[in-house]
Amino acid sequence: MEAIKDAFEKEVALDQHTSLWIQKIDKDPKAYGVNDLHSKLAKIGLIPSRIGNEIQSKFPLKKYLQKYIEDGIKNGKHAQTIDKWKYTIKALFRFIPPSTDIRNITVLDAKNWYDSISNYEFKPNKKYSVCTLGKYVKVIRQFFEEFKDMEIISRNPFRKIRSAGNSDPSRKVYVAKEVAQYFFENCPDYQSKMLIALARMAGLRIPSDIIMLKFEDIDFEKGLFVIHGLKGKTNGDRVVEMEKRICPIFPDLKPVFLEALRNRVEGQEFIFPVCKQWNDPIFAKQRKGKNISMNVRRWFKKLGIPLWAKLFVNLRASLITDLLDKYQQYFVCKWLGNTPNVADKYYRMITPEHIAVAAGKGDSKIANEIATKNGNENVNFSPDLVTFHAKMQSCQLNEKKPYLHAVYGFKSENSGNCSFPTRTRTLNILVNSEALYH
Repeated sequence: MEAIKDAFEKEVALDQHTSLWIQKIDKDPKAYGVNDLHSKLAKIGLIPSRIGNEIQSKFPLKKYLQKYIEDGIKNGKHAQTIDKWKYTIKALFRFIPPSTDIRNITVLDAKNWYDSISNYEFKPNKKYSVCTLGKYVKVIRQFFEEFKDMEIISRNPFRKIRSAGNSDPSRKVYVAKEVAQYFFENCPDYQSKMLIALARMAGLRIPSDIIMLKFEDIDFEKGLFVIHGLKGKTNGDRVVEMEKRICPIFPDLKPVFLEALRNRVEGQEFIFPVCKQWNDPIFAKQRKGKNISMNVRRWFKKLGIPLWAKLFVNLRASLITDLLDKYQQYFVCKWLGNTPNVADKYYRMITPEHIAVAAGKGDSKIANEIATKNGNENVNFSPDLVTFHAKMQSCQLNEKKPYLHAVYGFKSENSGNCSFPTRTRTLNILVNSEALYH
């Protein structure tokens, strides 16, 4: 009673123990030896009254979470951050009612929520991934730390909930540059092949780094290009201060930029004009669940290239892995725009070549055998992708453009070697001479 009186006089929230006691009184009079105590305390205004058999929450969870989102919007939080908060709140409300008083949420409630959401199937036979759960827990801790700062609660009930980090090592896949070059040379869709090439050869984030990429930012004489990324300070959907960094034009990247120049229309300023503003329809759809990689994945299937998890992220990670083998980490991080800690935790990978070289067997064939037969979480590869790469290196991909057989009705006459064609009327699928064929 002293605790209730002190809280009332100081106009602060009750401690968690007292809140639980108030919630239980009158529901079991024999346990406490009192009758109608709750209504008497509520009548003089010391505690909130009940509606029916339930307590009218003074600090309802839904109300304060809505206020948290409104404050975030006022403070200029990015739209994607707001969406992430809303998804987390939706997951939180699956097993904790929105009307629950914040003070009554215990550590046990937090553990029960995590156990329930871990086994919850939001689609038939589909549960939340470990990384998604980790993000949810991190955001929920953030919510309750804010409630703690507001002195609504004295401690965070989610503080001891431990989940996996945001990175899943099993989804890391090293993609050899030859695979990206193969796609770039054979995909007839300009935007799809440029997305793959810029992600693997330049390490650009898709789509944030390509939106503001201009032709004037490319300087072939100095061998560098400027990146104006949207991963900077924002005010809602509006970019206030963009990230700017200078990156070398790597040898494998030069043909990609030359291809962009060949496809440039007179007066065209941006390499991807349809994507030059973050508010363009293509990205508005993406924020609502549409994936920019859908068309790219279709071309992968048509070309017979095995797909891998995290399509664009693993292309960027593969380039970072290659560059860190050649250059100091400081330079690579400055060029590609991430910190050394992020590079080590999320991007850098162990490849079959690393193991082959360490074992004194620096042969690509041996490296491929290691990757195909001895896969585990310590070697980041896709066996199907490694097999595809090995066939490509040995010129066994005689059906390099399978989708063209149905469209143009021709077959390759160059199935046994890697030479150029002897007759111009035959398309050599190994040198991408489709235009010459026509």
